[in-house]
Amino acid sequence: MERLDLDKEPAYAGLEASIHIARYALASSLVKGKRVLDISCGEGYGTYLLKQFGASHVIGVDVSAEAIERAQKKFGGNEIYFQTLDASELERAFEACSFDVIVSIETVEHLSDPGAFLRSLKVVATRNAVIIVTCPNDYWYFPTPEERNPYHLKKYQFEDFRRLANGVLGEHGCWSLGTASFGFTTTPLKTSQNYAEIPGSWLRYMRVDGAFLVNGGDISSIEPKVSSYFVGVWGVSEPLVAAAFLPLSMDDYASMVRALDLDRAQCERASANIARLNTCIEEMKIKCAALEEEREQLQIRAERAERDLGLRLRAVTMENELIRNNLATIRHDRDQLLQKHEFLPTTGHDDGCPYFIGHTRYMRLRKLLPPLLRRLLLRVFRFIKRRRI
Repeated sequence: MERLDLDKEPAYAGLEASIHIARYALASSLVKGKRVLDISCGEGYGTYLLKQFGASHVIGVDVSAEAIERAQKKFGGNEIYFQTLDASELERAFEACSFDVIVSIETVEHLSDPGAFLRSLKVVATRNAVIIVTCPNDYWYFPTPEERNPYHLKKYQFEDFRRLANGVLGEHGCWSLGTASFGFTTTPLKTSQNYAEIPGSWLRYMRVDGAFLVNGGDISSIEPKVSSYFVGVWGVSEPLVAAAFLPLSMDDYASMVRALDLDRAQCERASANIARLNTCIEEMKIKCAALEEEREQLQIRAERAERDLGLRLRAVTMENELIRNNLATIRHDRDQLLQKHEFLPTTGHDDGCPYFIGHTRYMRLRKLLPPLLRRLLLRVFRFIKRRRI
């Protein structure tokens, strides 16, 4: 919930109240008798609480004129003032060294120039002022780069926020983390007894002195990336610790514990499944590596075979070309020889062997002639041949 609507009680009123009041509780022991500035005050319930904590006077500023109007109606007066003001214009609105305590709850993520805003805090703060600046851990609520709070211009991780704030306000800041809590409390028999009303709203609260933070987060491993918001404080010697908690019946508590046990069992099963999946993934990686190596070897063989096939194809092509050239030469020589001996007409056709054709004709004619005439013609042919020689 970006801003509490004090006229309309939300579905989880106690939870929402604790989330918002826990941040203002940080300043509860620091504002007594001080001049306090509450930046991004919304409808003013935090400004009112700061005055109840003992501030001499408190000014709440917010960019929303509607929110300031509602805040003025509910909480204005008795040294509580409200003003419509963009957080980047503090130096224009206030004189230097005007405030002993400055509270900036979830402001920097809304600004296009947060560095200039932080520098203006130093200007309007007194020399030994306490400056409290918080920033939401949007990366827990909106983990992916595409997700974001529509009201925020920038998402900050803890180191980004600390680097920004330390760079302007100084390296001597004390750092805390905002997170959920789980434990036990003692409440009056009548749960509504001794709760203070925040005027004109559904909010109720009770200040508690006898409270302890147990184990300091060592067991639950609290760290920035799994927290709800980050807190930087300048002007104090120790990190601030504060809380706003909601009493529960033991039945509700038991339901939560059972849900936690169920979640833990589910997490353990999920962890076992993840371990098995990781093992399978590693095995698949090994198989994939082997297959990739085999593929590379096959590719090398295929390239080599393709290269050899290309060489063989070129050799066969050259050999065929040589055979065609030789055949053409042989045919040319044959045609020349045939023309010389007049076995065939000079047409270049090779419909049969001329020698075979001439021999066949001779044998046919030989059968038609009487033996005496054949011998006579043979003598004449030999005589003519000797005369030519």
